[in-house]
Amino acid sequence: MQQENRQREIREGGPLAYEMANVACGILRSAYGCEVSADETGYIALYFHIALERMRAQRKKRVLIVCGAGKGAAMSRRTPSKRTTENISR
Repeated sequence: MQQENRQREIREGGPLAYEMANVACGILRSAYGCEVSADETGYIALYFHIALERMRAQRKKRVLIVCGAGKGAAMSRRTPSKRTTENISR
């Protein structure tokens, strides 16, 4: 019962990761001729989900600072923002 709940949580929490795990397990099945259990598929999905979350966290954000006072004022406002947010691309 507890294992079934965990599998459902993985499927609902990361449908893309679960689909990626199903594809990977299909490749393993055809390459090695062995069956992959639902529990193992869930664990593979969990690893894919963690990897996808890390990729999303590392993705750089693009920010445009517009200032009516001119470029110098905009640059002075960018410096504090630059220090506090590491993942903004320039």
